[in-house]
Amino acid sequence: MSQFFKNYAKMMKNELATIVGEQGIAGDCDEFLDTGSYMLNAVLSADIFKGLPKNKTIAIASDSGIGKSFFCVSIAKHFLDNYPTGFVLYYDTENAFTSEMFEERGVDTDRLIYAPIGFVEQFRHEATKFVHEYNELPEDEKVPFIMILDSIGNLSTEKEYEDAISGQNKTDMTKARITKSAIRTLKIELTKAKAPLIMTNHVYSEIGSMYPQEIMTGGKGPLFLSDVVLFLSKRKDKEGTVQVGNFINVRARKSRFTKENTLVEVYLSFKKGINKYHGLLQFADKAGVFKKIGNRYEVQDGRKLYEKAIMENPSEFFTQEVLEQINKYIHDEFSYGGDYQEEPLEDLHEDVVEE
Repeated sequence: MSQFFKNYAKMMKNELATIVGEQGIAGDCDEFLDTGSYMLNAVLSADIFKGLPKNKTIAIASDSGIGKSFFCVSIAKHFLDNYPTGFVLYYDTENAFTSEMFEERGVDTDRLIYAPIGFVEQFRHEATKFVHEYNELPEDEKVPFIMILDSIGNLSTEKEYEDAISGQNKTDMTKARITKSAIRTLKIELTKAKAPLIMTNHVYSEIGSMYPQEIMTGGKGPLFLSDVVLFLSKRKDKEGTVQVGNFINVRARKSRFTKENTLVEVYLSFKKGINKYHGLLQFADKAGVFKKIGNRYEVQDGRKLYEKAIMENPSEFFTQEVLEQINKYIHDEFSYGGDYQEEPLEDLHEDVVEE
């Protein structure tokens, strides 16, 4: 390489500028966070053993009552379990949580900073200042952290608040611009910190289109600036007349790691949280690890079992060897460059929101 360009790369005031072949780039992701669900890991990273990319921005969008906050809390719990010195910074715009809710879900609340917040300007200032000051710390004082914003769609603006106080009935045309600015500014600092931003958002149905789609609130900023955008929909799981959980469709509407519109199903139990193994059976069949015969699955030792029997003791059947074979299939199917063509998964009802 030309010595001139090598010297120029070193002299640049941009601290993130590098010679890629020698040092890589700031956006490289060599660490992922387990979400507690093999299928959720797969749709995020095309790998059931990886999960949430540690230095990227993830948006989780859906209608109300589907499980966005549950997903965030599950990610927070697994992060704290896997990083004994780590912290979670949780911004809540809806004041939806109590201490008991976090404790019941197994979150180490001694390493959880919970910050109710109302204005997008306040979030932009506080979050960016926090990460900037973190980046100024000596390396030996830095500990891992993740930042969660739940939800960006519920943030107000100072102008909207002032108009309400003064009795002005005006639409705030500044919110989308300020929201985009907040994410854009924060992403720069989070890239330096190698920490993720996980934000939830509400959706609304597009009006006037022949084929209406669900669109995230808050303008196009959250969509454009997110590295991964997951859209959720659900169907209820009932025992008799009592609802005990939700089967949640997770679609990658946008992703830098998996093909667009990659779709998986995750199970959320109201008592036990996210099921780690749910969704693997269909891919075990597709990968040829198990074989579906009628309503049963033939497992590796030749037994033919119903899904319920397998899922009652999943670790017996989903051994490391089996998981690795499933993972190879998923990686080939979900990642860019593979031959994946979407086929409806059995018992997976696409984009159905049932209240």
